[in-house]
Amino acid sequence: VYDQLWTGADALEKLLGTCFAALTYRGDQLSVAVRKKGTPKQMFTMGNIIENSFSEKLTNFSTVPNQLNAQFLDEDNNYEQTTISIFDKDRVNEPVISQTIQLFGVTNKHTVRRILAQNLRMLKSMGSTISFRAGYDAVVAELYDVILFQHDVPQYGFGGSVSAVDGNEIRLDVEISIGINTQYRLRVQKKNGDFLLNDIYRSSAQGSVTTAVITLPEGHGVTDGDIWAFGELGKEAKPYQIVSLDLDIGESSEVAIIAEEYNESVFSDDISSYIDVTEYSSLRRTPRYVIGEDGEITRIDDIVPVADPRSVVPPFVTDIRLQEEVSVYSAKQSFSNIGVYFTPAPLSGYDAVVVAEYEVLYSTDKRSWISSGRTKTGYFPILN
Repeated sequence: VYDQLWTGADALEKLLGTCFAALTYRGDQLSVAVRKKGTPKQMFTMGNIIENSFSEKLTNFSTVPNQLNAQFLDEDNNYEQTTISIFDKDRVNEPVISQTIQLFGVTNKHTVRRILAQNLRMLKSMGSTISFRAGYDAVVAELYDVILFQHDVPQYGFGGSVSAVDGNEIRLDVEISIGINTQYRLRVQKKNGDFLLNDIYRSSAQGSVTTAVITLPEGHGVTDGDIWAFGELGKEAKPYQIVSLDLDIGESSEVAIIAEEYNESVFSDDISSYIDVTEYSSLRRTPRYVIGEDGEITRIDDIVPVADPRSVVPPFVTDIRLQEEVSVYSAKQSFSNIGVYFTPAPLSGYDAVVVAEYEVLYSTDKRSWISSGRTKTGYFPILN
């Protein structure tokens, strides 16, 4: 029951949005896709995506809401519009970042809370969004399908396509390095969609090796052109969930795909469930630090981890000072500024970090924060 008129398409879209679902088209086929827990349907690697089409956007967690509000028609209140809010318990000491959504077709408070919790978990777990293109005939995955993705730039595993098969030996199109005392996995997706998993381990006595030839068990079924990914066990490729498929992008017969980081622990009815995070990149991780009340700086790796360490900001600045300044514009007009001075902190150990800008924020109530602007130097004026 709606309290206003909608077209059939708009009404259906709003209902499906409440249920984490959407209409999807492929050719002349119309179906409903539901965003839910799933197993990987397809793997994309350097061997089957269009060259130079990959891009990745990392989530700025300082902008992710820690409070979600839902507006809905409450069945316990004569279907009057009601608002229910939930807050991320792991971020209660952070400034409130609130977002409001409108739920259609839901009138039960318990269901509303469950939907809010699901949305909040999705926001917390979305570490990155990727986009890439692949040939139309190479894409069998559909909207909201879980995929595995490998790419050399962020070093989510190493991958390509099988270039030759000779009995139980297959030749990869690039060489891979196999270290000692580490469990590795070669994952191959065959043309029928099935995955073959081949675990590899070399002891100290065997030594490390760099090779393109891998021996598989009898009856492996791998053929030329099959797609492969290789890396440490469980990290040979990174899981994503497709959120957009553009099947009509001109005459190139390519599909534009956008996918968000997938984490199956998101799909839970437990409002307090913790989001487990796996580091898939083979690049060196950036150190993270916390500053204690006594001013002592401690690396997170050396302490018991907090519930969500991604919210911890490294000490990129030190020696923050405020100074009242007067700017005179004419004999009759002048006003005071607050000059913010700080010293950029040394970035030793941050081999993958370059600070381009510093953002200056202030608070008048010790809860919410207001952005004054950005600076590339150690000074910024807050204008009164």
